[in-house]
Amino acid sequence: MLPCLLSSLALAVALQAPAVIVIHEIYGLSDWVRAVADQLAREGFIAVAPDLISGLGPNGGGTDSAPSRDDVVALVRALKPEDAAARIAAIRKYALALPATNGRSATIGFCWGGRLSFASAAAEPGLDAVAFLRARLSGAAPAAAAAPAPLRPPVARKQPKKLKIHGDTLVDDYSWMRNKGTPEVEAYLKAELAYAGAFMKPTAALQQRLYDEMLSRIQQTDTNVPYRQRGHFYYSRTEEGKQYPIYARRKGSLDAPEQVILDVNRLAEGKQFIAVAERKVSPDENLLAYTTDDTGF
Repeated sequence: MLPCLLSSLALAVALQAPAVIVIHEIYGLSDWVRAVADQLAREGFIAVAPDLISGLGPNGGGTDSAPSRDDVVALVRALKPEDAAARIAAIRKYALALPATNGRSATIGFCWGGRLSFASAAAEPGLDAVAFLRARLSGAAPAAAAAPAPLRPPVARKQPKKLKIHGDTLVDDYSWMRNKGTPEVEAYLKAELAYAGAFMKPTAALQQRLYDEMLSRIQQTDTNVPYRQRGHFYYSRTEEGKQYPIYARRKGSLDAPEQVILDVNRLAEGKQFIAVAERKVSPDENLLAYTTDDTGF
């Protein structure tokens, strides 16, 4: 376990509270970062401030073992992003195991630590909140609120792959993204989603208003025009509040009792997505064959 500062007034009064991981800036676990953790504890959070360069300094030490601030900066810059992410994941696991933690967690980072905090949104899908800030150091804990760091989209690595088709050579720099389900592809897609969510967050209210307006213009409970096939009238219908259609038929007359032959809403239970494409009724009208897609690929 990495040495870290655990600040929590909630522990003293046996209250359960969210855990907040405070990720330091490039100057390491400074007195200012400790002050931020203490302030979060006064607000009722379980604040954990890890020294991410612990074990990398002189004699296996961390921030406090470095001879100068420049040495601390060099140690932080030498820390690989994947190693820093692994350390943050270990600290989060430690924080969630504390008896006083209520099962919720968040990260907050400053400058260099802000990038790691943002990256945590993709690497740690269980996080409840992420904040990344740019702070001005003045020797003491600043009273002014920190300004948010500019958003930067994730950049996919290039791995050229040549493909020859009809005598032409095509180069695909991103063919590795076809390997769906691999950790690298999933991590990148989650980073894209996190970036898109953060970028569009200021328009959340407008998005909801537009959605509500468009939905109000749609007749959610509706039935299409039936068609006759052999001894039945076939049709599909939708119900308000349900995402997928219901396929049904009536025998001999439109006034006959309805027989539901396929409710796509029931097929969708427990799935994030489903689509029904081909449907074919058997010649004796006793069976229905259909195809489904529950991945979207």
